[in-house]
Amino acid sequence: MIRYRGLSLHYTCDTEALPKSLRNRFRPLGLDDSTKRWIDNALEQPHSDAVMQVREAVRRKMSDYDINGTLGIFSMRVLGTRQWQALLGQDFLGARLLDVGAGDGQVTRELAPLFESVEATETSLPMVERLKRLGYSAFPVDLTNEISSELLHRGFDMVTLLNVIDRTKRPITLMENIARFVGEQGYLALAVPLPLRPHVQVGGHICAPEEQLPADSRSWEAGVTALTAYLLQPLGWHVDAFSRAPYLCRGNQESPVQILDDVVFLCRRRSTT
Repeated sequence: MIRYRGLSLHYTCDTEALPKSLRNRFRPLGLDDSTKRWIDNALEQPHSDAVMQVREAVRRKMSDYDINGTLGIFSMRVLGTRQWQALLGQDFLGARLLDVGAGDGQVTRELAPLFESVEATETSLPMVERLKRLGYSAFPVDLTNEISSELLHRGFDMVTLLNVIDRTKRPITLMENIARFVGEQGYLALAVPLPLRPHVQVGGHICAPEEQLPADSRSWEAGVTALTAYLLQPLGWHVDAFSRAPYLCRGNQESPVQILDDVVFLCRRRSTT
């Protein structure tokens, strides 16, 4: 664990608590300068009480995602560009990226320098507009319900699904559908906060998902093992590497930085031969 400005940030794990098949696939990261700058900015410029009051006033009518996209608040961070490069361990220059559930694009922006082209999907229309303002081709589509014909035959080299499956009604269906967008030699980068606490925003309400993800809350390592054995492998994904990293969110003056504990997987399609 690393301490920075009073925050506890986890980047390491107990590899002995993992199955042997996963131990040598763990890639330890560390706190980079760009994440320090992100934290410094969030601590020094938290969202104001006035903005929080506006947010609360409209929460009964809009989902949190639409509110955050409209107001430009609660931006997220997973990894910085150099951290992504260390985890991916590949030269994706010239490659095509599809970021599914890209939010306001701040997470996407750290990945973008590693790819030639970046496209994104979002179910929140205000978030789609923010993605477009950042210069990304963004599609307002829910891939749990429909397969976008515009994206289907692109053969993306990488699809990213970052902190999404624990916030969607049908995470298994989503995982099955996105496999159709990945080329034969393509990769999936999947981030999931552990322990899993799935819930879904429907309008201004929260409900339980229709499909259940495999969960083991005894430890971070147990959660990683369960997701690998009962989600990724049955769906045809081979874990090439994975890391642990804090999933950061900007907050209000009382809590300027909110932290969840992510696993970030790099997976590739398993051979059918």
